Amino acid sequence: MKKSFTLAEVLITLGIIGVVAAMTLPSLIGNYKKIETVTMLKKAYSEISQALKMAEVDNEFMEEWNFTAFENPDERVHHFFDYYLKPYIGTLKVCEPLEVGCMSDKIQHLDGINERPHAAGKMSFITKSGYSVLFWIHGDGTGGHFIIDTNGPHRQPNTYGKDIFRFILTFKNSSNVYADTAGYSKGLKAFGAVDGVTREELTGGNVSHAGLKPNYGCKSGLMGLYCAALIIYDNWEMRNDYPR
Repeated sequence: MKKSFTLAEVLITLGIIGVVAAMTLPSLIGNYKKIETVTMLKKAYSEISQALKMAEVDNEFMEEWNFTAFENPDERVHHFFDYYLKPYIGTLKVCEPLEVGCMSDKIQHLDGINERPHAAGKMSFITKSGYSVLFWIHGDGTGGHFIIDTNGPHRQPNTYGKDIFRFILTFKNSSNVYADTAGYSKGLKAFGAVDGVTREELTGGNVSHAGLKPNYGCKSGLMGLYCAALIIYDNWEMRNDYPR
């Protein structure tokens, strides 16, 4: 007759399983969240980039887009949205400047400092894909900024490098026309991804490129504004040294 397990043996086995699960589950969940975030970030970047390319097909090339005639920042951002984004990207909700509802009214940096993203001249929208976007256009007509929330405005943590990521749009290859766009090639690029940038610069190390700031780096204790650039630099991956 086969010998059955004793109660003590069963309890010991279950205890071992519980210990192993407690040790491995947090890591598995963390890795899943990383993959989920990067997948949505890549989708958002792809959809917005494609929308801008389609806008160039239907209108003139991006180099010819002119916003200097708009003194009112709200008119400027509306013109950009109506002509170059709205027809080419699916939206569930669109929010006017200063309207809260499409983007969290408080975004946290990796160093714990809070940022209030809403202001005049900044529109936001929620896409059918589930991510939300807040953006504005520079008054000198050189480009603009995009803030992407990969899981939408109503889910935490609303923190740079975790579910909030910044991008910059440059209408043409830029040198010194504007402090933020200096060194960026044409199109939508991750904030910090200037031509020739190094991984050390993106993580707050020695900065040699004009316009880059060490405190913007993707590292715990810094602001985390360059985290999208770091992920793309690392071939769309959050590596082991990526801030938790």
